[in-house]
Amino acid sequence: MHFRWNDNSCEIVFSKKERKLVKEKGIVTIDYRDGRNFVNVLARIVGEIHVKYKEDSSNYDENLQSDNNSTVRLK
Repeated sequence: MHFRWNDNSCEIVFSKKERKLVKEKGIVTIDYRDGRNFVNVLARIVGEIHVKYKEDSSNYDENLQSDNNSTVRLK
């Protein structure tokens, strides 16, 4: 698995072997140590996309609706 960075996004790319294992097993198990690293990488992805989206997007100022029907306004 590796991360491929684009302008306003990041792709998580799995190898053929990894895709085969997930398809056969149907689960992905992440232990504590690897889970901490994975969460840190995901947080970095979200942070960088947020910064770039805010700077590059004319549609940044919009409303989002969450699962519990509360509205969040982005600025």
